[in-house]
Amino acid sequence: MKARRQLPIHRSSRSPRSRILLNVKMRAVTARQRRKKMAWGFATIAIAVTLSCGTLWFSIGLLLDHFFYSNPTYTLREIVLDLDGTMDSQSALEKAGISEGTNIFTVDIAGAAARLGSIPSVADVEISRHLPDRLEIRVVARDPVARIGAATGTLHPLLVDDSGFTMRPATWTTEYDQLPHITGAPVPEAEGVLVKDQDFQTALQLLREARRQGDFQIATLDLSKDYCLDAVALDGAKIRFAPEDFPEQLRRLAKLLAHCRETGRQLESVNLMVRKNTPVKFVMNTPPLETAETPRKTRNLPN
Repeated sequence: MKARRQLPIHRSSRSPRSRILLNVKMRAVTARQRRKKMAWGFATIAIAVTLSCGTLWFSIGLLLDHFFYSNPTYTLREIVLDLDGTMDSQSALEKAGISEGTNIFTVDIAGAAARLGSIPSVADVEISRHLPDRLEIRVVARDPVARIGAATGTLHPLLVDDSGFTMRPATWTTEYDQLPHITGAPVPEAEGVLVKDQDFQTALQLLREARRQGDFQIATLDLSKDYCLDAVALDGAKIRFAPEDFPEQLRRLAKLLAHCRETGRQLESVNLMVRKNTPVKFVMNTPPLETAETPRKTRNLPN
């Protein structure tokens, strides 16, 4: 038998390590290509969404401008003002920055309310739209409870509300002259300031309690003494208060005033700081002048 011819065995020149490295490189290239495709896909979607939103926004703007902002139906033709005596109509509109003839939707209600609310004499502002062409502005004024300081030049005295917030009225009325005048306390130089002085806040508390009981009205209130508050009523009676427990002191004062009404006496002064055996003085009645024809008589003046 003939011997079989053995064919030469061709061995690959690449080692197993080379095949592994080549496979890893191919996978890395494939992954990089996939990431690029995904990135382009996301970018295309983002561009499409942006263009769609921009087109939609532009279309909505055109519709709003056509049906609302440029529509003469919504032109502001009527402005109803309720200013509660804080200012005149022209000043209010100038301060708010509102005028007739503008589109009612372009009125900055929040900004106008903030500008009007910055006036010290204004406590609250409410502005409302009433379609198609009416705007209502309602202003609530601060309620002054006392006067402080004095007039300087052309400026009126300062007024304070129940919280101690200062304001200066544009016009002075006789009603302000009836308000209690607080003296002996630090007086701010400008309006729009909250007086936080403890003695001043104590005086406001006394005025608050006095208004609640309503038996008498304070004309002046002196805070110059640290240990008491000296009040003068409208009828001239002098009342000294301790700087605490005002309800109890005012109850004792109410009983004393009731006694004065029953007996026809007039109170001159009382020191309510003393709880027992309260010192009280009454106005002495002046006897009528004697004429030459009338015989002189001896009178016992009431105590």
